[in-house]
Amino acid sequence: MFTESLIFLYFFFSLDESKPDWRWQLTASGRFAHRKEYVTNIGQAHDLTLMHYEKLDGFRQDHGKDVRGHLFVMQKGAPPKKDEL
Repeated sequence: MFTESLIFLYFFFSLDESKPDWRWQLTASGRFAHRKEYVTNIGQAHDLTLMHYEKLDGFRQDHGKDVRGHLFVMQKGAPPKKDEL
């Protein structure tokens, strides 16, 4: 029987923070961008515990401009961290 927890690593592009009511959007480049809160809420709804989060500024470029993003490491079925109790 499989007893180990699954670990997921996700990279997401950031949304423009000036649009606080948007959860995600399709950008002009054809890529999807997501808000941090949207990704963590969806993860929680599917029993994924956020193990690590990192804001990524300039992790790649699009037409010569730095792209902002997020790095999420989530674990399926992981117990909540002490500071989340």
